Amino acid sequence: MPKHLAQKETLKNVPDFVSLSKKRRSYKQRKFNLFREESEGYAKLIAELNQEISGNVTAKNVLEIIKSLIGCFNLDPNRVLDVILESFECRPDQHQFFIPLLRSYMSDPKILCEVLGFKYCFYQTSTEEVTPKSLYLVTALMLQHSIIALDDIYCWYGLNQKFGLCEALLKVGDWTHAEQLTKKLPDHCMLEQHPVAWALCQLLHAVIEPVYRKHCLLAPQLLGDPVPPPGGSLAPKCANTFQELKEHAIPMMVALGTSMHYDPVLMYKVLRLTHAALTQNCSESQTPTPTDNNLYYEIITVMDDVILPSLSFMESNCCIAEQVWNILQLYPYNHRYCLYSRWKNDTYQNNAKLLRKRGDALKKMKSLMKRVSKENIKPVGRSIGKLTHASPGFLFDYMLIQIQMYDNLINPVVDSLKYLTSLSYDVLGYCLVESLASADRDRFKHDGTSISLWLQSLASFCGAIFKKYNIELTGLLQYVANQLKAQKRASGLISIFTLEYACLSFYDNNTLLHTQAWLDMWELGMMHVSKRLEGSSRVLCCLHPPMDRSLSSGSNNGYSSTDSVIVDVEDLLVLFHGKCYFEVREWGGEFGCFIPAFCFLEMSTRSVLLMVNLKFVLKGVWSNLGGNDARDSSDTEGVVGLDLLILKEIVQKMAGIEAAEEMTSEQLEAMAGGDLLKGEAGYFSQVRNTKKASQRLKEILSEHDLTVALCLLMAQQRYCVVYKETDKSHLKLVGKLYDQCQDTLVQFGTFLGSTMSMEDYINKFPSIHSMLSEFHIHADVAFFLARPTFSHAINAKYEALRKADPNSKKMSLTAKHQKYCEAVKEIMDPIVLSVRPLHPLKVWEDISPQFLVSFWSLTMYDLFVPVESYQREVNKLKQLSLQVMDSKDTAVSKLKKEQERYTSLMEKLQEEKKKQQEHVEKVMVRLKQDTTYLEYKGGICGNFYSLLDDSGLFCNRGPLPRNHACVSFLIKQDPFCDFPKLG
Repeated sequence: MPKHLAQKETLKNVPDFVSLSKKRRSYKQRKFNLFREESEGYAKLIAELNQEISGNVTAKNVLEIIKSLIGCFNLDPNRVLDVILESFECRPDQHQFFIPLLRSYMSDPKILCEVLGFKYCFYQTSTEEVTPKSLYLVTALMLQHSIIALDDIYCWYGLNQKFGLCEALLKVGDWTHAEQLTKKLPDHCMLEQHPVAWALCQLLHAVIEPVYRKHCLLAPQLLGDPVPPPGGSLAPKCANTFQELKEHAIPMMVALGTSMHYDPVLMYKVLRLTHAALTQNCSESQTPTPTDNNLYYEIITVMDDVILPSLSFMESNCCIAEQVWNILQLYPYNHRYCLYSRWKNDTYQNNAKLLRKRGDALKKMKSLMKRVSKENIKPVGRSIGKLTHASPGFLFDYMLIQIQMYDNLINPVVDSLKYLTSLSYDVLGYCLVESLASADRDRFKHDGTSISLWLQSLASFCGAIFKKYNIELTGLLQYVANQLKAQKRASGLISIFTLEYACLSFYDNNTLLHTQAWLDMWELGMMHVSKRLEGSSRVLCCLHPPMDRSLSSGSNNGYSSTDSVIVDVEDLLVLFHGKCYFEVREWGGEFGCFIPAFCFLEMSTRSVLLMVNLKFVLKGVWSNLGGNDARDSSDTEGVVGLDLLILKEIVQKMAGIEAAEEMTSEQLEAMAGGDLLKGEAGYFSQVRNTKKASQRLKEILSEHDLTVALCLLMAQQRYCVVYKETDKSHLKLVGKLYDQCQDTLVQFGTFLGSTMSMEDYINKFPSIHSMLSEFHIHADVAFFLARPTFSHAINAKYEALRKADPNSKKMSLTAKHQKYCEAVKEIMDPIVLSVRPLHPLKVWEDISPQFLVSFWSLTMYDLFVPVESYQREVNKLKQLSLQVMDSKDTAVSKLKKEQERYTSLMEKLQEEKKKQQEHVEKVMVRLKQDTTYLEYKGGICGNFYSLLDDSGLFCNRGPLPRNHACVSFLIKQDPFCDFPKLG
């Protein structure tokens, strides 16, 4: 007899078996003590309940027998119920028999819950016995078939018994009640228990089995171990399609959360399924897009809540990490970076076990960073790789902090990262962007005149790591572009300081009225303009050149004023970052608006008084943009041009093109040669093996349309440096930022010209007229970007003219030169016509448009052949070749390979020199013919200084090679003039 029945004779709330009386006869059952009852009745009861279940043995028949036994042997119905439950525990696989029997024998679910609860209470107080799993299983089956309610039985459970019940519910496939039970406890409490998590994993195996075998089998011969479906009609439905996977399996995965790490096989199955779902309708070259059937956003949720947190528990499992990357690489970088941010910053804060894992991993990383050096790169690199397979984010944060403090760690750390997974490399790219974007440290040294060392170290590390490893650059390049764009917009509002006067133009239906108001911003500071506006629908606004004209909503209504566009109110809101910086207040019955001088709101009143207090406006706008009225030099937030240091390092490391900051005379001469001579003698360091890295950089720029955007933003950034930083920063710093912007622009443009095909270059870049008129880029930058297209168009036209001549094969040198001049004229004349309207007539009194175009379209390569530099490099290669021949410590095969390389370089240099000489001869003939229309007042020498000071068209702003090109060009035109030395 069970012990728990011997402790108590009756149960609470169980009604006695009441006798029925009929007339004078009555029958009343006596309640016997448990030890005095006859055992024969219980023996027969047990025999009936544990017999073999066959076709004739049904719950209905057995119930009638039980009633007869109760009446014949005076059995207590409550104890009979207990015996039925005990028999059910022994044979839970016969639930098709016992469930109908229990439902027919006892219809009150609360009584059933009290009987079960009494059993659970006994095991709660017992120190010798634990709750049997069979009892959990019986309870789970009764819950699944709705014989009892979860709320009724829940109050009888202790904490550990709740875990056992949840495990049993999952084993029988009752996900509904298991989910309800899980939500009654704190987050992660239930499914952090290994038995519960394992039971849910097994249920998921069964649910996803059909769709997994349909889409993810490696080969027909590799069938694997089949997983049987969950038993019973009430179990979750198996997923046969991806839509059913979304409905039935993904909610279970999200509930499982980090506990999926207990079953790596299930995790791998889920990863394969998600990859198949994303790529089901895509070819290998296509990128998945959100559709109804590819679970695009659901997979992001699974990655965020399940896969990445589970990966943090799986130490040194690089296979899972690579499989995760196979899925994440199908998403754009912004989706991935969002996942990495939550993984690194939020996931660990929500899970106590993960916090402990994080502390242990960080302790190991600190130990490794103390030992990293160039002597032990291999063992330390392997250890770093093992740590970062599971938890790369916060480990890279600590690594970057160390690099910012000690720049001598850059090279050994870069070399030691060769054992990382693809996922870890991508997380490293995100951590670099986050470090640059969220840095709260001072970006300048304490004197405020130079860039801080930590920022220089971080930029240098960016260049080195992206060159050595195949890490996606999109996020970092887009960050630089966004920073340039944001700073240009901010400075556009402040650039009103440079206006000497404001031309206020009003478009009033049929009449265009102009009013010029000369402003003295520092003394008067206020302009009063009264103008009657009747029925005006739009306002024609004057814009300063650095402002972005792309925000204009329409044409200029037939007017050709290049400094005016028609702007709607909506455009003004966009122009001001979506915020309205206008203050409207009553003024003697009229309305006055405090607005900048270059834009006016649409006015519907008949008479309007406009008051423009420039100082008030600028102060308000600067405050709203997060600026500091005090303009403390130590405040470096939003400083223009700092982020270009990153782009400069990336281009230098990946493409081998250095920014021309300071150059020797020999390097300056070599920069006048071809690309091969520039690479060999024009830079301080010889960067090798950059072909793959430069190609990768070019492809990323083209794929994400950053090629033209970065060029134009850098070109406009030069104005931002002068207009925004002059008042609040040290003059030395302003000069450095301006030079850095200029050098990076030239470096980036040189890289594009040397790597992009001419067809792509022409298709991507705007025309010279668009750059000068629409994007307001200075002539030096616009022509610098357009020169490759000029040369290509001229050479193509020259070849067409030469081949069209019947005597092309016997054409003389003079005839070839004449054809070249004809090609130049045909290509450059439309450009001359497009340049004329861009400058006032006063400019063309000093020079001609032909002279301007010829000046900016030529380089030192067109004017001068550095024969000495070519010969110097050839002699150097000969000397190196002789040294290789005399070497006795190197293998013969390697010596022969080096010898062949030097010989090939010498031949290429000679060929390049010959090609440049032929080109310069043709350009000289062109310039001699151009002298007929390159005349202006005072001659070239007489007006050289006035050109620099007045027109600003030949400003000494470019790098040294361009300054020497200026002088060389002018000397070619007037060889008897004594020009100043530039640079």
